[in-house]
Order: sequence, then structure tokens, then C-alpha cells
Amino acid sequence: MSNEIEKTEENNNKNNKNNISIITGDPKRAIRKLSWPIMVSMLVTFAYNLADTIWVAGLGTESLAALGFFMPIFLIIIGLGNGIGAGANSLIARSIGAKDKKKADNTAIHGLLITLIISIIAPIILIFFLNDILLLMGAASVANLTAEYARVILAGLIVLLFSSVGASILRSEGDVNRAMKVMILTAVLNIIIDPIFIYILNLGLAGAAYATLLSSFISSFVIFYWLIIKRDTYLNLSKERFNFDMGIIKEIVFIAIPATSEIIIFSIVSLVINFMLSFIAGPLGVAVYTAGWRIVNLAMIPHMGLGTATLTVVGAAYGARKFKKTNNYL
Repeated sequence: MSNEIEKTEENNNKNNKNNISIITGDPKRAIRKLSWPIMVSMLVTFAYNLADTIWVAGLGTESLAALGFFMPIFLIIIGLGNGIGAGANSLIARSIGAKDKKKADNTAIHGLLITLIISIIAPIILIFFLNDILLLMGAASVANLTAEYARVILAGLIVLLFSSVGASILRSEGDVNRAMKVMILTAVLNIIIDPIFIYILNLGLAGAAYATLLSSFISSFVIFYWLIIKRDTYLNLSKERFNFDMGIIKEIVFIAIPATSEIIIFSIVSLVINFMLSFIAGPLGVAVYTAGWRIVNLAMIPHMGLGTATLTVVGAAYGARKFKKTNNYL
């Protein structure tokens, strides 16, 4: 038994060293190695978003329109997760490049701490002002349906953000394969349980929200198990490695703000478009726009995959003070 444990630990260490050698090695090879699993992750996410739209469309135009009205808010939520993940990813990669593992470990923990704080504060604010926000968006005709879906998602915000930030932490140490597997697990589960919650359990639009949260909860638990319980990752997220540092929080937020701002601006544009469509064509116009935009997002996958991979590789090179390598890639 002890031999099996030692063999497992040896394999884990070997895999971790291989991941680190990839992100600190040749940039072109690193980009190729890191980008394709990220693209696959985004592709399966697109697939389950499309499946979500298809299942909800079966409930009628109003339900699909309600989903569309919540989309800008949902994008902001995803933007928060991506922003925190990008901030943590960049700082962790730079710390790994600088061979400062202690700071890399501490940064990962701070990333999860920020996620926890936002997951508590954001739902309280959004739920309190939800009705006013929906009326401002022009969703009066489907406000009840939108609120039904939104409250469920907001109440379980922590699992959505944790799965996003947790996957970013795995990517920051070059462990893109496990991050990809988690996203595939989330997508497959969501596609399977969506019709069960919506139609068999007769939960309607709220069922789609419960299905999203349940699949995200399972993927979050898997990430939590790897990072906190099993601890077979390069990064060590034990409480002994945590040392509260406001400087680390500032660095993460400094990067997260522009990353999140981009999504917020895009969400505001979507909000304005939804308002105009609601005024001109009613819920049907919003429903059509929602379905069409899910397909348009497919074209963004290669760019986002390459961008996420580049963030890790350039961060590691910058931390190692290999500026020539960074400049040559850019």
C-alpha cells in the first residue's frame, strides 16, 4: 500500500514538474500545449450554453427572452470570475517564473479569498436591486420569469465563480488538462440534467438555473478536492501557506479590473440592445437575438484560448526576467 502511495506521489511530482517546464520553456511550444485544451474547454462550454438555449426555447418565447434579459448580468458574473482568475493567473505565473513558490501558493489562496468575498457581497446587492434593474432593462413583460431564474443563479454565485477561478489556478501552473476535464464534466452534466430539471421535475426556467448550479457545484467540488484535499497540484493551498498580504490583493485586482471592465462594457452594450429590441419587437426580438448570439460566440473561442495561454506563458517569462523571450513572442 505504501509503495502505491509513493508511486502515485512520484507520478504527481513528475507531472507537476513537466507542467512547470512547459510554461517556463519555449514560448511557442507552451502556447501550443496550453491553448488547445483551453479551446476545447470553451467549445464544450459553448455546447452546453447552446443546449441550455434549446431546452429553454421549449418553454416558449417568453422564457427564452427572460434568459436573454439576464444574459448581460450573467456576463458580468462570468467577467468577475474571469477577471479574478486572470489576475491570480498572471501573478502566480510570474511568481513561478521568479521561482518564488511561496508567493505563488499565497496568491492562489488570495484569489480564492477574493472569490469568496465577492460571492457574498455581489448577490446581496444584485438581488436587492434586481427588480429595478430588470425594469431599467426593459424586461417588464417577463420580469417575473427573469427574476425567477436570476435569484437561483445569484444565490449560488460562489460555485460559478469558484469553478472559474479554480480552473484559472490550475492553468497558471500549466495543468490545463485537468482544467479542461472539469469544464467537460460541467458541460456534459448540464446538458444531461437540464431537461430533467426543466421538464421532468417541472421546474421550468428555474430548473435551467438549478441545473447550471448543480453541474458547477460538482465541478467546483472536484477542483476543491484536487487543490485542498488531495493536494497533488504544484501549488500548495494549505492554511500554513496563507499569509494575508494586501499587496497581493491589490496586484490581483489591478489586473482583474481591466479584464472585468471589458466584459462589463460588452454587457452594457447587450443591455442597451435588449432594451431596444424589447421596445421595437418585444420578447420575440430578445429571444431571437439571444439564440443567435450564442452561435456568434463560437467565433471567439480560438482568440480567447490563445489569449488565456499567452497570459500564463508571458507571466512566467516576465517573472523569470526573460524579457527577450517575452518581447519576441509579443
